[in-house]
Amino acid sequence: MIAVSEQSQQTVTAQQNERFLEMLPLIRQRARLAFRRLRPELKEELVAEAVANAFCRFSRLVCTGRADLAFPTPLADFAIRQVIAGRQVGNKQNCRDVSSA
Repeated sequence: MIAVSEQSQQTVTAQQNERFLEMLPLIRQRARLAFRRLRPELKEELVAEAVANAFCRFSRLVCTGRADLAFPTPLADFAIRQVIAGRQVGNKQNCRDVSSA
């Protein structure tokens, strides 16, 4: 018989939110630097998308119990790569949809 272990999923606490807020200026700075050559409207959209992606990755690290591995530069770089690849937070991609990017 195989026993399935219950993994305790932690939630993002106020202290961890404060930690992300401390990292936020550096994440924004790196995203602005990455998208500096774009039109201002598009740049702000992509910076906001990168911040949202970084927070999702941060919360995932917290939920898996690896919050001590969260640093602003790798989070920002990963989020920027995800935005450049067209990965959006909270949006499923459907390759069969005509209107899908």
